[in-house]
Amino acid sequence: MTGRDSVDALDDELARRSDEEGRIGAALVELDGHRGRALLSAGALGGETARRWALCEPAWDALWQDFDRFRTVLAEAREVRAARSRPGQREVDELRRLLRGRSVEVARVAVALPDRLRTPVAQRVEQISLGELSERIDVEFYQVSTLVLDVDRIYQAFLDEFGPLAERLRAARALVDDLGLPARDPTALHAAKLTERSDQLQQEATADPLSLDQITSRPVHADLGTQVAKLEARLAGLVQARDGWPDALAEVTGRLREVESLGRRADQARARAVELIENADIASPADRLSPLRAELAGLPEVTGWTARADRLQRLRAALDAAADELRASHDLAAGLVERRAELRGRYEAYRAKAVRLDRAEHPRLLELDQRLRQLLWTRPCDLAEATRALADYQRLVSAPGSRG
Repeated sequence: MTGRDSVDALDDELARRSDEEGRIGAALVELDGHRGRALLSAGALGGETARRWALCEPAWDALWQDFDRFRTVLAEAREVRAARSRPGQREVDELRRLLRGRSVEVARVAVALPDRLRTPVAQRVEQISLGELSERIDVEFYQVSTLVLDVDRIYQAFLDEFGPLAERLRAARALVDDLGLPARDPTALHAAKLTERSDQLQQEATADPLSLDQITSRPVHADLGTQVAKLEARLAGLVQARDGWPDALAEVTGRLREVESLGRRADQARARAVELIENADIASPADRLSPLRAELAGLPEVTGWTARADRLQRLRAALDAAADELRASHDLAAGLVERRAELRGRYEAYRAKAVRLDRAEHPRLLELDQRLRQLLWTRPCDLAEATRALADYQRLVSAPGSRG
């Protein structure tokens, strides 16, 4: 190789190494600003993440030190090359040493005292070439960047799953504030407890994201999601109670009137049953209307939407229970009267059958006929006795050979 060719080759190598310096610097800046790297340096790490970072952190520190060595050697090489437009042999040799020789000092190790007599130096200097330093930087960068990307990937998966849940919880807390619920309110306490749990999960994920890849957090998220859904449903009920409070008061007032009407109908049905049916001892339901009226009257005075919604819900449930009880009482009383009408109808049907079969004049049928008319058209009616008499009447009418 001629001198000019040697200089051109060294110039090309210096340019290539300078480009490499720019790429390494840009990559290091990007890596240093990466979210995964920020997580590793944000605070106290724990678990698997702390263990992996303890193994990797020396490589991170060495990476910057080696890059500084790389830049220092290249700066010296550029200074040598810029000294003369046509470098002499001394400059060429120096460039060759810097770019190709063992020009990079990477360590100094003190010679042990017992070995001092066998060596004239007090320190051993470890040196490598610029190419070897570049390979070392590649290894260090790969080690650190792999961990950084693993941390970021797992943390992003956590955010993808946890983020919407946290956003729902933030919206729920905003509703708590919008409703003006005091801190001691059960719904506000529930929201605060879930927020504390959410913050704890976030802190755990930030301190040890790699653990999320080993032990799935889905059951924890599912449980929190269930609790947030319950909170949302509760808050939705409170918002509905607040926004529809006048309508709700009108609605329960109307339902109370319906229950009062059911009460009057049940009383009438019981009175008629007692009049028409013997031994129709139907107990009157407990007086629910007076407490319901008092509860409704005091409802507007209740303070706090949680207390109002709870009282409204209890009042609705009490109205439903009262209505069911009164309907059952009405149906029982009305059923007794309907049973008398049913027995009358069956008697008339079988009497018509007896006439058609020419058995109406049978002595026993005449006796039962008179008995049934007395039972079914007398107040009060003995339903049990009428049922037995009608069964006898039916049997005689349907028996073969029963002509009068």
